[in-house]
Amino acid sequence: MKNYHSNSVFIRRLILSAALVAFLLFGLFVPLPLKITGPCGLLPVKVWYLRMNGSDQLFSGWESKYAPGCKEQLLLQFDRPDLVNISFTRNFMEGDRVSAGDTIALIYSDELNFQYNSLKAELKKAKTYYQSLLAGSKPEELDIAQKNVERSKIALETAKQNYERAKVLEKSSFTSLAEYQSFEGIYKLAQADLELALSQLYSLKAGAKPEDIQVALADVQRIQVLIDNLKRRIERHAYIISPINGIALFDSTVDYILRIESTDTLAAEASFPEVVANFIQPQQQIQIKLPAQKDFIFLGQISQVVFLKGNLSGIVVTALIDNRQNQLKNGMTGRAVLTIKDQPLFTGLLDKLKYSP
Repeated sequence: MKNYHSNSVFIRRLILSAALVAFLLFGLFVPLPLKITGPCGLLPVKVWYLRMNGSDQLFSGWESKYAPGCKEQLLLQFDRPDLVNISFTRNFMEGDRVSAGDTIALIYSDELNFQYNSLKAELKKAKTYYQSLLAGSKPEELDIAQKNVERSKIALETAKQNYERAKVLEKSSFTSLAEYQSFEGIYKLAQADLELALSQLYSLKAGAKPEDIQVALADVQRIQVLIDNLKRRIERHAYIISPINGIALFDSTVDYILRIESTDTLAAEASFPEVVANFIQPQQQIQIKLPAQKDFIFLGQISQVVFLKGNLSGIVVTALIDNRQNQLKNGMTGRAVLTIKDQPLFTGLLDKLKYSP
């Protein structure tokens, strides 16, 4: 019985010794991945904005420290910003989602549309005059031309009276500058109408010359070119389209009209000890764990490593995360897990103590 007990103790000790030796060999020689964690936060990769500066210029542009080369673009220069309206296509609220290709705002320029309508009226008259030269004068046409002159004189006198009254009211601040300039435009248009009516009457009386017909045709073509160019200008700047998927942001302290924060891709910035930089590989993957999404582990691809400056030590690792499923939001915080190398267990434990912040 005594020998049986001694043998049993010996076997247990032998097994324990073998296990200890195996553990030591495993810890000393079997490579395992060494992982290190650090705090991280999510930031937008880029922000598109629409702003108006103090020189009455409308700009769009990009804010991004992860996408270099983003530039600001001049959309419009308003000679009369008081005659321009920028209206959103819907009542945007802070945080509203916006899709790429959405029309987010419309630009309506009273000034450009007034010019466009004035040119169309001028073209109509120029065409009528040109056709009259081609057809030659008739007695009834002379009568009509004479009546047109009389009507134009009456219209000019009325426009002049309104213009003079508006001039006095504008100087006394009883009317706006825009209203005053509207009456001024009507007055000048009435002057042009009278000049045209007189010209048509004189031409009908004198008869059309070939050179007069050529000049009238050239005038029609000139006005048509002006109309086409102005129409393209109005259409080109009539709509403001969102270039990205994102959320709407507003900031009343600056001259931004609207900012759209990209959501398709987010940047995770994680802090690690400086020595870890020696083990980071280009485009290496990093795991992101967030309390707000505790059931998921997100993978990001390292895009840049920045060393802290001054008296601060450490590195900031930036990884880009695909967020087309919209599971993540700017401002979320958590832990980043980085695999820096494979090494034996005991060496890894010592390194982890050395590398951990």
